[in-house]
Formats: sequence, C-alpha cells, structure tokens
Amino acid sequence: MLTAGAANVGSVTAEFCADWGQRSPRWAGIRSEIVSVCGYRIHVLRADADAGTTAGAPTQVLLHPMFAGGVYMLDMMKPLARFGPVVVPDLPGCVITGVTETPSSAAARVPANARFLRAFLARLGVRDVVLHGWSMGSVIALRYAAGRVVHGDDGVRLRGLVLATPPLPVPLSAAGRLAWGTLGRLACDVFPPLAHAAATLMTPRLATAVIDHLERRRHWFPVVNDVEGISDETIAWWFDFYRAACAHPRVYAYAADALASIGRSMYVDQRDLLQAMMAVREPVLLYSGATDPLISQASIDQALRMRPDWFSHVVHDAGHGIPAQRPEEYAEVVGRWLADNVMGAVRRDSAGVSSGHRWM
Repeated sequence: MLTAGAANVGSVTAEFCADWGQRSPRWAGIRSEIVSVCGYRIHVLRADADAGTTAGAPTQVLLHPMFAGGVYMLDMMKPLARFGPVVVPDLPGCVITGVTETPSSAAARVPANARFLRAFLARLGVRDVVLHGWSMGSVIALRYAAGRVVHGDDGVRLRGLVLATPPLPVPLSAAGRLAWGTLGRLACDVFPPLAHAAATLMTPRLATAVIDHLERRRHWFPVVNDVEGISDETIAWWFDFYRAACAHPRVYAYAADALASIGRSMYVDQRDLLQAMMAVREPVLLYSGATDPLISQASIDQALRMRPDWFSHVVHDAGHGIPAQRPEEYAEVVGRWLADNVMGAVRRDSAGVSSGHRWM
C-alpha cells in the first residue's frame, strides 16, 4: 500500500524540480524522474557525467540516510559527476516525503531496502556501479553487496563501495551484550508501534509547529546534527520537504522502523552485519568524521581490523554531516580512491541485466 498522502505531497516536488537548475544554479543539470520498481513509483535524481569523463565510467549511485531523501545528496551530485553519471533513488520508507511509494512500514528496514536496491539497479539497467552510502545508506549498500555473494550476481558489475559515516556494529562488553540482547531488543520491538500510534495523534498543525521550531534553531537538523558549511538554500529546501510532510504526519513514523532496524544491526543482532562485512568482495572506502556524535570510532576501528584490505579516510574536524557539508572534499578523496582501486577494471565485458526481482 502507499504511504498516506505520498502522491499528493510529492507531486508538486516532481513537477517543480524536473530541472533543479530552476531552484538554484548550483543544481543545474540535475533532474527528477520517476522509475517504476516492482510496480511502485520511485523518485530518482539524475545528473549526466561531465564532458570528458572516461568512457565506460561507472554510474555513481548514492544512498541517502534515513529520515531524509535524495534531496540530501543534491550538493554531492555535481562534484561526483566528474567520475560518471550520478543516480540518487529515494529509498522507500526512509524518505520523509516525495512521490516515492512505500508498500508498508517494513520497507523502511535495512533488509527490505537491500532487496529494493537489487531490484532498482536491475530496473535501471546500469552496467558498472559504485555505491555511495551515507549513514543508513551505508548499511544498505553493505547488505546489498553481501547479498550478491549469496544470491549470485544480478548483471550489475559492482566496482566498489564508499561508506560515509557508517553505523557499523559497535564492540560491546559482556554486560553490554546482555543489556542490548534483552532491554535493547525490547526497545527495538516496542518503539516502532509506539511511534506509529503517536503519529496517528499528531495533527498537521502540531507537526508544522515542530518543524518551524527546528528551523529557527538552525544549529540542529535531522541526520546531519549540525548545518555548518551547508548553504542556506539547501537547508531551506530540506525544510520545505519536512514542512510538506506535515500535511500527513503519519509518514514520520516510518523513521521509527528505520531507526529500530539500524539499532538492531549496530547493537542487538550484530552477527548479520558482521557477516556481511566479511562477505563483501569489492573495494571499500570508509569515510568518517572524527567528531561524529552518532558513530563510534571503535566501530570503524573494529571494521578495519576485520577487513585490513579496506581503505579509510577520517576528517578530523567533521561530524556526521560531512558528505553534505564538504561535497568537494568528499569528491576529491573519492576520486583518488577510484583512480587507485576501481578505474582499472571498468572496461570489462558486461553481463546481461536480469529482471523479475521482488523486494517486498
């Protein structure tokens, strides 16, 4: 079924931003499209590769954080277009508003989004792909890459993964494992239904008042946690999305399903994600901020001990929002990593892209 009011909330967005250059010259060349995946409408942002880009350059597919949408990646798209075409899908259940349709609240969870990504890439018909995941998008990218080992290649040649501020499993003491295995598991089970119940009581006026309050504060923002370095026009557009969703406040409850899913993989049921980390065969770049209040450096260190073949870049004066705060710096680091680890393999013969995937 559709998210309540999704089509009404998002229709204005799709029409207004068929050419994002109308909103700001900084987004010229970025366009909105609608792609049907397994019968559901998915809003996608696209940018063509820059002139002079290496022939056969992989498509850069960007996966946004939860409680967000593809618009969070707007400022990253043009810098990354120098390495190939850029595609940013809205992730069902993890996007706060837009024309993207969501089958159910379960679609917001990591395993469902990994299945969606497989179906989306098959539908897109791309040949070579580099996946960029930011926050929850990183976990979805990992689960997708690991799933290829189990389910077989899907016709997409995955060339590498860039995991920005990834919420990876956190090393726990014996007491911590016991606490998360009992109380933490209970919290992850109870929180989503409570959030959905609360959302049914929230009126559009109350939801709008909350968003107005957050916009006045300016120093805090969902997902990013601070807005230093992000342009005023970008922030204003983000708040436009959140405010539009206030007409249907129930869509906010999907964030609870996504958050509980991440909490399980980080603390409660770590085994699945740890196994996925070990299963990935492609080159991986971990991109993190040393002052990130949401991601433990211990989780990054543990990942590098498990996978010493992975690459790491830490920005010492940045936090969780670094991809949006410093898109040019992000692209520069990614470009060096691509040149050293990916671009030598992009001209291999392609396999046919399969079809018929189901994600829910």
